[in-house]
Amino acid sequence: SLQIMKIAVCIICFLMFGLGSNGQQLEGGWSGYYLAGNISFLKTELYVTIDKITDTHIEGTCTTIVKNDTSVCFLKGRFLRNKKLFLEETGFIRNYTDTVRSKNSCFQQFTLFYRGNKKGITLHGDFTTKTCGDGTVFLTKRL
Repeated sequence: SLQIMKIAVCIICFLMFGLGSNGQQLEGGWSGYYLAGNISFLKTELYVTIDKITDTHIEGTCTTIVKNDTSVCFLKGRFLRNKKLFLEETGFIRNYTDTVRSKNSCFQQFTLFYRGNKKGITLHGDFTTKTCGDGTVFLTKRL
């Protein structure tokens, strides 16, 4: 029973420190782009800052740049299984002068996979909206 207790403590420590280190690596600035409908000429600059991570949720902001016009929004999300996270735009700090995305139906929801390798840390996955289309997202951690 002492052996089982040692194994249980090791597993708990691994889970706590393993998830904690991923959380620390996720905090900070990310840069990249999203492709609407996977069409390369609809590539939009995307900058994400993850400010707060707890065991249950993630908070931050995102900035998108289209034709020298910017939109800044709030992000909230949570961790999913298998190095995956879910983020969604919840409100705008500043929106484009073109108000197409100003409607709540165009808030993006991101499902992103976390990957770390020798080249750095990336988040990649898909985004969806209610009425403004879907696409893919690619972000790299800014050092």
